[in-house]
Amino acid sequence: MLGKRNLHASLTTNTGSEDQGLRAMKWLLNLSDGEHDLIAVAARSGIPFRVLIETAALLQEHDLLKPLEKEQHAATL
Repeated sequence: MLGKRNLHASLTTNTGSEDQGLRAMKWLLNLSDGEHDLIAVAARSGIPFRVLIETAALLQEHDLLKPLEKEQHAATL
């Protein structure tokens, strides 16, 4: 999914190692289950909250992530 949207290539360094943006993307995609918010992802991953916000916006632009509707959020509490 990342490759066909050119997200993977744009988030890796020349050495092929993962940078913070790619790590954030993987953490967000892994924990996007309606039960984990960005603060929880930041706490578990050690990735700065600001990076997660920027990455979440990028994922939303590519239709890989969407905000949780208020009704859905209330049901998970």
